[in-house]
Amino acid sequence: LFDRIGKGVRTAARDAILSAESPEGKKATVFSFHRAFDTIGATLGPTFALIYLWWKPNDYKGLIWFAFIPVLVAVFFTFIPKEKTIEPLEKQTPGFFTYLKYWNSATVSFKTIVIRFLVFGLINSSDVFLLLILKAKGFSDTTMIGFYIFYNLVYALASVPAGRIADAIGMEKILFIGLLLFGIVYEAITVTGNFYMLTGLLFIYGLYAACFESTSKAILTGHIKKEDAATALGFYSSLSSIASLIASTWTGIIWHIFNPQYALMFSGVVAIALAFSFLKAPRSKSFQI
Repeated sequence: LFDRIGKGVRTAARDAILSAESPEGKKATVFSFHRAFDTIGATLGPTFALIYLWWKPNDYKGLIWFAFIPVLVAVFFTFIPKEKTIEPLEKQTPGFFTYLKYWNSATVSFKTIVIRFLVFGLINSSDVFLLLILKAKGFSDTTMIGFYIFYNLVYALASVPAGRIADAIGMEKILFIGLLLFGIVYEAITVTGNFYMLTGLLFIYGLYAACFESTSKAILTGHIKKEDAATALGFYSSLSSIASLIASTWTGIIWHIFNPQYALMFSGVVAIALAFSFLKAPRSKSFQI
């Protein structure tokens, strides 16, 4: 619970700072650069975990203590950046749910983009389900973790190129490609058990993440005013987290009662439909620049 609260507190503030520091026409590149290094950490973490567990099998308590060290280092680094102070247009007393009122003052284009993202969030269940599909196909836990490391490596390496392409040709087009790749993976992963085919699908899934994750944040900041950045991103992050919880819940229920293939195939179809909706999405107005 505290882990998720920590993520919620830091995410919107971090993204607002990234947006404020983005050079003109390079917003997707900046967000993708952050995402690349974040994902490199997600690649190294499981790798070190495998090495540690090979050295000390089943010592999960020791592994968690070992993981606590980089957390302390990360806390120290938060004191280094100097934040730009932006005065809000309207003074208001802050409250825990004050950010929910942002919807009333948000631009129409922001609302349109957020609704599309939230629909996707409602069918984008936890990646753990993809790993469980691999386990159901007979792969070992070690192989599953290997697949996860491979996916994160592709994700990290492809993030910056995807961001640069998004800045060059338009973020909406990259979102279209990302969601299309997501749909293809969710449809195909249910019908194949071949190791090389699954490796290819995890490669494609890494490309989806590189195209979608950072670009989605970058495009949102283009539809908000700079003084509203943290509030708007916090608003989106909160609703996105709720949508993710709902997605994983109904996926788990269908998985348990019926068949895991039904849940993933449904998510794939919806993602492909949403992909085409982004071809007509409102273009970013770059309020932040």
